[in-house]
Amino acid sequence: MSSKIPSPTLSYFETKLGRKPCEAPTHLSRVLYIPLHDNNTTHLPLYEAGDRYRRAVKDLPLLGSTIYTTMLGLMGKPSGDNINDQVAWLTDIWSMEGGGIQIRLNKRELGMCSSEIQL
Repeated sequence: MSSKIPSPTLSYFETKLGRKPCEAPTHLSRVLYIPLHDNNTTHLPLYEAGDRYRRAVKDLPLLGSTIYTTMLGLMGKPSGDNINDQVAWLTDIWSMEGGGIQIRLNKRELGMCSSEIQL
């Protein structure tokens, strides 16, 4: 009498790794890439990355799964060195007297006046 061991599924491994993959929220429609930065960053471009993201994750259904995370990590990151890297927002950050910070976001749109938001 041989007992057959069931073959582990992807969800089995995800559970063992402590991951809880979930469906992507349907109301989100844009992907912005925020480059690596630290407390000394004063100018930070935010890139439109929707096309790269869709090509990288294709039909992968679950955010946070091992394959999704791997493919997202392998996605080419915009850096500003490529003509196709589209900056959606320019962010300027500066320290204020008294210890706070102020952030100014400028939306980049060709052929239109840019929008500006102060935070």
